[in-house]
Amino acid sequence: LMMPGAVTPALIEEIDRAGPFGQGAPAPRSAFAAMGLTHARRSASAVGPSQRRPVAEASTPRNAFMAPLQ
Repeated sequence: LMMPGAVTPALIEEIDRAGPFGQGAPAPRSAFAAMGLTHARRSASAVGPSQRRPVAEASTPRNAFMAPLQ
């Protein structure tokens, strides 16, 4: 369980360096306390020249975050 303010770009980069993640090593999941959703939409993010990755975007009263969809 994490507070939203604890998630920084440096933390995300550190978690990414802990990979690679896959069948034998699933990517970590996070839970956030005291969050309220104010807006949500689905879109696709370009990953490479011919690849797209779905993403979820949500806004909170204090900031916004993006997370890959499973």
